Amino acid sequence: MLSQVLSITILGGPPAGAAFFFVSFVLIGTLIVLNLVIGVIMKSMDESHAEMNVKKKSPEERKPPNRFGMELTICINDLRISNEMQVIKKMIEKQQEEA
Repeated sequence: MLSQVLSITILGGPPAGAAFFFVSFVLIGTLIVLNLVIGVIMKSMDESHAEMNVKKKSPEERKPPNRFGMELTICINDLRISNEMQVIKKMIEKQQEEA
């Protein structure tokens, strides 16, 4: 045992590379964990901010778009166009009969 202590003392103590590795490992590990914690906090803040924006909107804006209503509007517009086309067709037939 004494010979081991003497050999370490003579060689200049433990290698400096091991100390550098240990310190850098602890610092990098701490930064990674800190980054993860900050990421979780930022994500929860973004979610709460989005939730607050939804609460600020009126009840009509909160509703998802009604696809059936959109299809119904398109069908009504198509009917209006077809009715207009029928009126135009009748007008053309009248003009042709008069001529």
